[in-house]
Amino acid sequence: MTEHQPTESKKSASRSAIGVAIQVLGFGIGILLLGWAVRQAMREENREQLARLSEASAGEITIL
Repeated sequence: MTEHQPTESKKSASRSAIGVAIQVLGFGIGILLLGWAVRQAMREENREQLARLSEASAGEITIL
């Protein structure tokens, strides 16, 4: 009974480490995608649309 506990603890720790690694990887991918989206929005050809968006009312932005 005592021999199984450390093994289960090691399995649990490795699963936990894998879970944390997956979460960190997912977070990193999310940050990269956010950066890509901001970069696309700030491109020169999108400046006019951003200017129009800044002039929109709160209701129009809510609908959007």
